[in-house]
Amino acid sequence: MPLASFFSDRRLFYRIASYALFFLVAAAAFHGYRNKGGLEGEGASAVALHQGFTLATALDETADRPFVFRTLLPSTANALNALLPQTLVDRLYRARNSDGVLLHEKFSPSIVERDRTYFARYWILFFLELLAYFLTTIVCYHFCCMYGFSRPVSALSTCIFMLLLPYFLEPWGYFYDCPEILFFLLSAMAALRGRWAWLMPLAALATLNKESYLPFIPVLYPFLRQRLTREKSGLALALVAIPSILVNVYVHWIFRYNPGGNAQVHFIDQLKSVRDILLLSHPRATYGILQPPTENILALLFLLWTIALGWKLLAPALRQHFWIALCINLPLFAVLGYPGEIRTLSMLYISLVVLLASHIEHWSRLSAEAPAGEEARVPVGAPDYASPPALSSMPSLGSAGFSSPRQ
Repeated sequence: MPLASFFSDRRLFYRIASYALFFLVAAAAFHGYRNKGGLEGEGASAVALHQGFTLATALDETADRPFVFRTLLPSTANALNALLPQTLVDRLYRARNSDGVLLHEKFSPSIVERDRTYFARYWILFFLELLAYFLTTIVCYHFCCMYGFSRPVSALSTCIFMLLLPYFLEPWGYFYDCPEILFFLLSAMAALRGRWAWLMPLAALATLNKESYLPFIPVLYPFLRQRLTREKSGLALALVAIPSILVNVYVHWIFRYNPGGNAQVHFIDQLKSVRDILLLSHPRATYGILQPPTENILALLFLLWTIALGWKLLAPALRQHFWIALCINLPLFAVLGYPGEIRTLSMLYISLVVLLASHIEHWSRLSAEAPAGEEARVPVGAPDYASPPALSSMPSLGSAGFSSPRQ
């Protein structure tokens, strides 16, 4: 490609700029997660110690059940660490800056990272999680595009969702939270295309990351119905459940001697914490700013307002998806979720993303409409496009052999 053509390619420029923006947003969300105690960074909570689950015990596979079942990233970190030359690890561990300070102590507040035993595995897990945040941002954007939203709307709704994510990691976040969302989005995309066979390896990996994928499988039914009959959709979900069940049985068997239980019940704790929703007690820091917890009456009322105004904007398939997710996720949250753990409502994230995109798209349409008796505002010196170039250059979903569920 000639150099002049390269720099005059607007579509290439927008694509590169979009991915650069996605990385910045993912990095900001990742920092917000670490600020909540993720990777035992800033604000690490002593509650994890009380629950028998720390980064060190996760890497050693000695954590209490059910946390030890979520072994995808720790096992990957251990496998990659085994491939690294130990001489290289020693050199990195002893590396110092110009002031003589150890580099790993300068860039990480984690006590686990400062232990030579966990040093390499900590940083492998660190970059795996950062990659998960970046991939989740990209996949969320493409999911919105596949669903039928324009690229600017998809990009903006994705960025808003990812920046909101640390607020959902109440009262703290874990390394399996973002990969869980990534697998949910990938599964939704595969279901929208009717590629149920792709869901089987996804189910195995997602269940290895967190056992919540098994009850998530029925939530995909409305998406599969866009391409398959009722009978084929039900059969596909039954087949997808098989690898998830097998992985669940496998991890429960190999970790059967770990302390703890197969699940932690917090229903009574949830009932006791209801008053905290009304009193806005126990403020927490998100992005380094002290503010009320996410689970509060004001946030709940605003969420209900958002749903009420956006409900008519949602396609029937998404409404059905929302109700199935709510009926499954809400009881699980009430019984198994720790008080204030908004992150355990992760099955509703897809509905939230589409709801955000629907509101943004509707808002943009309202903004484009000229008030009565006025002309639409056009920036001074703007070219007279018949239609916005970014939208007119978009490939249609129909041309790719896929019809949007919004159509």
